[in-house]
Amino acid sequence: MTPGWGGTISANGFVIHQRSQFNTDDDNAITKDLNNRGQAVTQYQAIPLGRLHYTTASGSTQFFIGQSKDQVIEGQLQAEAGITQRLGRFGTLTVAYFPKLPGVSETWRDPFLTNAERDATDVSTHGGRIAFSPAFIPLTFRYAYVDYQLDDEDSGNSLLISSSERKALVRDSDYHQAAIEFPIPLSRQITLLPRLNYTFRQAEGDANDFNAWGYQLGLNMDFGRHSLNTVLRYSDQDYQNHHPVFGQERDATQWSASLLYLYHAPFGWQNAYLNLLSSAEQTDSDIRFYQSQGYYLSAGIGYRF
Repeated sequence: MTPGWGGTISANGFVIHQRSQFNTDDDNAITKDLNNRGQAVTQYQAIPLGRLHYTTASGSTQFFIGQSKDQVIEGQLQAEAGITQRLGRFGTLTVAYFPKLPGVSETWRDPFLTNAERDATDVSTHGGRIAFSPAFIPLTFRYAYVDYQLDDEDSGNSLLISSSERKALVRDSDYHQAAIEFPIPLSRQITLLPRLNYTFRQAEGDANDFNAWGYQLGLNMDFGRHSLNTVLRYSDQDYQNHHPVFGQERDATQWSASLLYLYHAPFGWQNAYLNLLSSAEQTDSDIRFYQSQGYYLSAGIGYRF
């Protein structure tokens, strides 16, 4: 790590397409029944991406804020603040926190309401992550935590179900994920990054509790002015309890793929870069109401300082 200040800033345009019962676009406000995946919605947005960091004179400690590249590669665009600390012969430790940002995310207060407009409510999430790479073995150990809270939770209020069944639908949750990653250098320019992870969701409503094993394969390539990072992910979600609305467990499989391409110094601009981002995701659930798919595409120009 080079001592002093540094960072990146990028202006990006996004095309976002999603088909999910939980998308709060006006076109998806009414569902005729609970046996469909919702309406397909396409949106266009302009989103700035960036990161600012400061490294101490020793080169052992770096403070940062913004979107970290390893998170962007995985399709996670939330801003975070954290520190990376070299621990001498023991390895490197990174700790980061992302705060609550009101109004950034929404869901339906009662997603099970049919033949009438559903009302949206804000979702507040915050959490953190830890990554430790020992100096003596080529592994990275990771842990992440997310707290997920709805401002107004009315799931099942429109249905003729008991109060205990409505309680089982509450979505406020704690997410925990532990992972281990094993970098495999294939050459000086190419590295494979297989990862195994385990995710546990503990919700206030036990119909939303699940455990999931996940498998991920990353590929990083750097050739001169070109760099390409791709990630493929698969997870198998095992829900613990029957769903009171559908009378069965909502076990699901989920796959996703993401890509980040950078072209450095376009038009001879030494500190500039062009970037392309894309991510796609699909969830196949035993309950059709919870099936979803979506993708985003993004292009932008950035500056490194």
